[in-house]
Amino acid sequence: MSKYIQAFIAGIKENLSFKGVFILHIINPLIFILIISTIWSSLLNENYMDYFVALFLLIPNFQYYSSISSEFNQSIRKGWDLSFGKPASPFLIKSFYIAGKHFLPYVFNFVVGFTYFVFISNAKVNFLVAILSIPFITLIDFSIAYFISLFSHYFYSVWGIRVFVRVFDTIFGGNAFPLYLLQNGNFLFFLPFANKAFFIADAILKGYIPINAYLSLILWSLVLFAISYAFHKKGWKKFEGQGG
Repeated sequence: MSKYIQAFIAGIKENLSFKGVFILHIINPLIFILIISTIWSSLLNENYMDYFVALFLLIPNFQYYSSISSEFNQSIRKGWDLSFGKPASPFLIKSFYIAGKHFLPYVFNFVVGFTYFVFISNAKVNFLVAILSIPFITLIDFSIAYFISLFSHYFYSVWGIRVFVRVFDTIFGGNAFPLYLLQNGNFLFFLPFANKAFFIADAILKGYIPINAYLSLILWSLVLFAISYAFHKKGWKKFEGQGG
């Protein structure tokens, strides 16, 4: 376990070493919130600032899988990362490392979001929901990254697949527009994207525990992990069979 903690700390230290990247991780969501909330509020004459602040600042909605799947892809392509990483899991090492890089920006943004709702907004926010949701969001993002990375056994790059998933996440997760606007959004209950973003943000603002969203994320994580594990095992045997 100490190796994973060390990887987490290494991610934090690297982020602090490159202060420009660290600042961008903090500023980007703030700028995005200001722009997109202004657009939708102007179009619909309603205040959507609370929604987007809850979505982007109070929950770790940083699409963790995008950066971590890239790390997985590089490790699988090199091969020796997986071979010499035993008995420690290279997938978990990379996961803790990337989580460390995202940790401080998330804490800072959470503080900004907390300050906004306490001193500026009139919304009665349940911050406990945001804290409770972190493990479930991290779990599904890890599972999605693990699933995306399995294509590394068959393609040189998983960039296109990663972008495809991210587009779906942005649209059906409620990042691009408030999903309240959909007349018939029942299908969203069956997708992981809305359950790890929109429904949790809605729960934070309305003060309920999104049990159904949590159960959905657990189920999706188990399914994605089961499928990915089988293909990773097959791909790794192929690598070893070729002398890797």
